[in-house]
Amino acid sequence: MFDEIRKGLTDSYKHKPIEGAVCVACGRQGVPFALHVIEFYHSDSIATPSYLVPMSQSRGTTRGSVPLCNTCCPACNNCSLPIATPWVKKLLTALNSKHKGITFVVGNGFCRHVHVIKDLMSLFRSAKLSGVDVPATQKSPEPESYQWKNQDLAIYFRAQPKDQIWGAVTEQKAEAIQCGFLEIVRRTSLDKHNNTNTLPPDVIDTICNIANEVGKENDLNPAFIILLAHQYVDADQVMRQLHKSRWVASMVSRSDFAPPPESYMKFIKSTYFSSGE
Repeated sequence: MFDEIRKGLTDSYKHKPIEGAVCVACGRQGVPFALHVIEFYHSDSIATPSYLVPMSQSRGTTRGSVPLCNTCCPACNNCSLPIATPWVKKLLTALNSKHKGITFVVGNGFCRHVHVIKDLMSLFRSAKLSGVDVPATQKSPEPESYQWKNQDLAIYFRAQPKDQIWGAVTEQKAEAIQCGFLEIVRRTSLDKHNNTNTLPPDVIDTICNIANEVGKENDLNPAFIILLAHQYVDADQVMRQLHKSRWVASMVSRSDFAPPPESYMKFIKSTYFSSGE
């Protein structure tokens, strides 16, 4: 009996379609949502915002959940429960700041497995509430085809949406990432270096500063630019020169003349985010 109750509770935590729901982080609709990663409660005297999902009312208090889509809060491959990264806490803080009369808390409906890569990548992600101003009846617009400025990338770049590292790199983001990478190469004379472990502190600082600047200007994860720079340093020196103008395309396609991105995760975290969340 207890096993059945436990299974029923676990299943209720998994992503599910919610009619009219909008992801508070990105505004997606018509996809499965996680409802118990962030929860809320407030006095019945306060109206519940339309993008939240009320679930119960008792003793003058309304309780409910914050809808997060299966892209912003993906399911674990092992248990199928939503993965709660450090980004979730940033989002919770943003919600509490926006709604003074509503209390948002971390729920219990998320995976307990370790997800090192997703946790690290989430440190770079901003906690924007893009879905809070989207009417529930508004349909998501059809994406327009991207107009490339860098024709070399237009020929060689292919998005890899299922890749655990590069999945979030779209065509538009690829151009911004490539520009940031080339600026790092120019300002640090990165061609002179061939070992990540011997990069001078001033080069590390410049990589960090440029990546953060470009990331902020283009609303993208600066970790991608940092990662590209280090892969370039350790890559085959002939191949990196041949592919420099389209380096992001080569790395996203996982060309074998540079180390795989997973091999840099611990280094990047300790070097650039040792005092992170």
